[in-house]
Amino acid sequence: ASSTGRASSTGRASSTGRAASTSPRKPAFKRSAPEEGKSEKQPFKKQKKDDKSNESQTQSSSSRPGSELGEELMSLYEKARQGRTTVPERMELIRKCLDLMKGRVQELVFKHNVSRVVQICLKFGDVKDRSFIFDELHERLEDLCMSRYGKFLVNRLLKYGNPAQRNSIVNSMYGKVVKFIRHKEACKVIDYIYTDIANESQKDLLVQELYGADFRIQ
Repeated sequence: ASSTGRASSTGRASSTGRAASTSPRKPAFKRSAPEEGKSEKQPFKKQKKDDKSNESQTQSSSSRPGSELGEELMSLYEKARQGRTTVPERMELIRKCLDLMKGRVQELVFKHNVSRVVQICLKFGDVKDRSFIFDELHERLEDLCMSRYGKFLVNRLLKYGNPAQRNSIVNSMYGKVVKFIRHKEACKVIDYIYTDIANESQKDLLVQELYGADFRIQ
């Protein structure tokens, strides 16, 4: 009887302890109503902001000067680069491109798509076409060399230009060799000139700039 009483008392104590240790569950949090004069935050505010920014970028790109001209030039470019295009047809397309860019080559050539258009005009154009492009761009050679897309155009001018034009470009590098070889874009132009374009005397003049004025041959 005593053992049964102890067991029952122990059971009551343990059950009482478990009941006491079990705390009631906290009520779920309820969002309070917004105060008067304050608007509740919108859950899609960030998304709306992104949509507005994308819309503004689209509007700015469509209203950007030369965007319509660039699209027209790229349309001509795609036709000119096709293998099935005949030589007379390609020459006509190149002339149309050059007519559209006349007086605006310096403005447009730093864009990736227009740079490709000018490059194909240099590749397939005749001597007159290449001279036109060179005359438009020879004053901006330094900027082109340091441009992400312009450097390819300088290399095309060197490749397809006549000897006088190539020499003019090489001579424009003098005094800028150290500056250009430290530039991530222009260094590729210097490398192409030294490897494939310059003659021995021109190479000597280019290399002399690396040693300073005291070591140059006068």
